[in-house]
Amino acid sequence: MLRVGVMVSGGGTNLQAILDAIDSGKITNAKVEVVISNNPGAYALERARNHGIEAVCISPKSFENRAAFNEAFLKKTDEYEPVINSIEEYYTYYNNESGIVMITDSVWPVVYQYDEPQQAVIQTKTPEDMSQAGKAVQQILNEQIQNTETSVSYKAEDIMEKAKGLQQISENTNRQLIWIASISLLVGGIGVMNIMLVSVTERTGEIGLKKAIGANKRRILAQFLTEAAVLTSIGGILGVFAGMILAKIISTISQTPLVISVPAVLISVLFSMAIGLIFGLLPSIKAANLSPIEALRRMN
Repeated sequence: MLRVGVMVSGGGTNLQAILDAIDSGKITNAKVEVVISNNPGAYALERARNHGIEAVCISPKSFENRAAFNEAFLKKTDEYEPVINSIEEYYTYYNNESGIVMITDSVWPVVYQYDEPQQAVIQTKTPEDMSQAGKAVQQILNEQIQNTETSVSYKAEDIMEKAKGLQQISENTNRQLIWIASISLLVGGIGVMNIMLVSVTERTGEIGLKKAIGANKRRILAQFLTEAAVLTSIGGILGVFAGMILAKIISTISQTPLVISVPAVLISVLFSMAIGLIFGLLPSIKAANLSPIEALRRMN
């Protein structure tokens, strides 16, 4: 059974409505255990006693300061914490439907030490009305603030504006990542080109011999372009596997799901191959344009 504690400050009409609903069966599996008030003269305490319910008064005037009052109030409410003896009682107190507390305006300052609601959530028919509605609610709430001696005021926060801000941050981050990736690809492409140039220099005799037995420029060009493409493709595949392993480690540590896009993997490998073709073009052209006589002379 759900044990209910009611906080009151006046006549207790809301308390009486709860008691009547329990007595009539509109509210089931619930019982009011205690009624707490900050006003010794509150008639709600008498209503509680008439129903055989414990009535407690905790007046702020009985304490030196607000902190002492709050401590006594919380200590008293802790006495009525539910004792869980079965799985049914666990679900009674901790399911999604039992954690809602309705507090009247008069009791709000007692519980939260704050005379006004801390926040208000509104819903509009169209996204275009959100900004205007937020400003209107902000103005209404600021006009109703009772304590004018403080600098407390309400401020409207537009969810759409927040979303736009997050989107802008995401776009800026993506741009930075694109720049970093571009620089990395440029450096990697230059490295591939240097390796291919060294390979052409070391294999000058081989190129001259192939040309001497009838290999044309197109065949030599295709050979070195293929080598460059295969080299960068292997690098791309190894990079993809390394990225998957790193992503798996991060996913395990952060307890977030890992999603691998197959099209993204294929595009990455194909892009690596394209880098090899682009940066391997110059060494391939150099190899294709070698004179067979000069190449054979260098071999000797």
